[in-house]
Amino acid sequence: MNLVKEGKLQDVIIPSAFVLPHAYLERVENAIAENPKNRFNKDNEIINEIKDYARGVLSNDNIMVRSAFNGEDLEGYSAAGLYDSFGSFLEWLDLDVINRVLQSKNKPIAVKSRERHGIKDDEIKPSVIIQDRILSDYVFTTYTESPLDKNKLLIEMLITDKSYCRPEPYQITFDKRTGKLAVEREHEVMTEYIFDENYNILKTTKLGESRFEELLPTLKKLVKNALVLEKEFGRPQDIEGGIKAGQLYFW
Repeated sequence: MNLVKEGKLQDVIIPSAFVLPHAYLERVENAIAENPKNRFNKDNEIINEIKDYARGVLSNDNIMVRSAFNGEDLEGYSAAGLYDSFGSFLEWLDLDVINRVLQSKNKPIAVKSRERHGIKDDEIKPSVIIQDRILSDYVFTTYTESPLDKNKLLIEMLITDKSYCRPEPYQITFDKRTGKLAVEREHEVMTEYIFDENYNILKTTKLGESRFEELLPTLKKLVKNALVLEKEFGRPQDIEGGIKAGQLYFW
């Protein structure tokens, strides 16, 4: 948000948010350990404290409860997508939602990933971000250093209204050497077939054709801002965000 205020990041919005740091979250775990019923109680000391704070920071009641773990962007290691985030409404918020984000540290895929890279479990300390939820048209993760080619930036992007069926996302690359932006893989789309009475195909229609051209101006802004973040933080970055009506957001 400071980089936006300084004008270093341009044409991008950072939704309002605040952080529940690891030490604060120990209170959440202790409250659940003391009485499991506290997990679903929407009117306890901790939840009321969080809600009161949120009303002074966030712009509306529609929120995301997001993972923010240390060790997500280590050199040679990306934890993007390993931990969980949940949409909610502030009035519905309870310790269970926060605890589910915390416990995603123990998901088998996350544990195996850390084992593969020699990262000890007790070195990973969860924190939680509570943030304005943006109901975007597209969601993406951008890797300023592609796992497939270090000379390229990689964008993996889903059309939000098709993400329920977990299709293959767009894979869009930006070659840092040539400046070329290219679609390596189209977003998976549904196909409609019309048959005759003998089951011969009369017509094939792709539902949801490529929208790459209409997204091109926003994707160029995404690449530019992603490379600024990489420069500012001094190492490759994994950036999650979305696009709504052509407006770029970084979570």
